[in-house]
Amino acid sequence: MKTTRLMQLSRPHQILIHLCQRVNHGSILNLRLVDGQVSFGVPPEVVLDLKLDADLKQHPELDLGDFESRL
Repeated sequence: MKTTRLMQLSRPHQILIHLCQRVNHGSILNLRLVDGQVSFGVPPEVVLDLKLDADLKQHPELDLGDFESRL
């Protein structure tokens, strides 16, 4: 599988990946695409599913400026 570095992606795609990592468990609704690109002109709705009895761990990549990912 091909790996891609975060910094190789367009800025809107970078924002989307960070948003997905922050949401962790939940949903991103009404995300708009314009000509195949993610558009944040109108912010999407984010619904978080909170796991009250779980150990909430953030993605370690959130603290990194760049990382490899399989897309």
